[in-house]
Amino acid sequence: MKKNAEYFFYKAYEAYQKNEFIQTKIHFEKSIELNQNDANAYSNLANLLQNDYFKEYIQAKIYYEKAIELDPNNANSYNNLA
Repeated sequence: MKKNAEYFFYKAYEAYQKNEFIQTKIHFEKSIELNQNDANAYSNLANLLQNDYFKEYIQAKIYYEKAIELDPNNANSYNNLA
């Protein structure tokens, strides 16, 4: 089975549901590595990074900005960036 960006995106979602935040981060990063045009992956990774576990606000801001660049109609990214 060839593992593509979508595979890692869904693995990230599964890991998040189990509160496995480090695995979630790894899977989102792999998803982005395989598809650098997925605004949702950037936005979800940013959301993860700004939570209480990571508190990586500067990196989250960068990822939200990338998500908005890729999809200017993504209201969630604008709201979370604010």
